[in-house]
Amino acid sequence: MLQANVFKTSFSEFTNLWVQSSDVAIWAVFTALFFYMALREWKKSKKPMDSLKAAKSLISDSGDSGVKVSIGFAGMDFGTFLREVERSTQESHGIAAISYCLAGVVALASLILSILH
Repeated sequence: MLQANVFKTSFSEFTNLWVQSSDVAIWAVFTALFFYMALREWKKSKKPMDSLKAAKSLISDSGDSGVKVSIGFAGMDFGTFLREVERSTQESHGIAAISYCLAGVVALASLILSILH
């Protein structure tokens, strides 16, 4: 009868340890994922868009021919439009990087609380 109590105790401890370690593993994966995504978005926010670079070079290669490309609805030339799109895209990537970083901090706090619990 004494051995049965020892088995129950060790099995209970094993299941508690397994549940706690799986919580830690899950939060570690989320922490790594969020910080990786933050880094990736931050790099995107600092890099100019390649497709816009090619379009800008086409516009600058045409020189001063006097022909302006109008996008109609906004009433601005195409080069200004491309600069605005690039700025907006870089800003969006920067906001996403900050958001992922905050999610990583929350996941890291949850990881630490899981370890301490």
